Amino acid sequence: MSRAPSEDRSPSCRDVAGLLAQTDRRAAYAALALGVTSVAEVAELTGLRPPAAAAAPQKPTDGESGTSYERG
Repeated sequence: MSRAPSEDRSPSCRDVAGLLAQTDRRAAYAALALGVTSVAEVAELTGLRPPAAAAAPQKPTDGESGTSYERG
């Protein structure tokens, strides 16, 4: 299993591929790429519940989720 990228290094292709292998995260990133700007829009477009829609696109740091829609 790949580790989340740390603050000390940029994410590798392996890191990104591992994160995008998660269905919820992939769907949320696709919604963001299409221009949505709110959790409600992510939830509506992806069919995710709002808590999952809020958590999925967050930037991982040291194996944990960040606190905003930061794009890594």
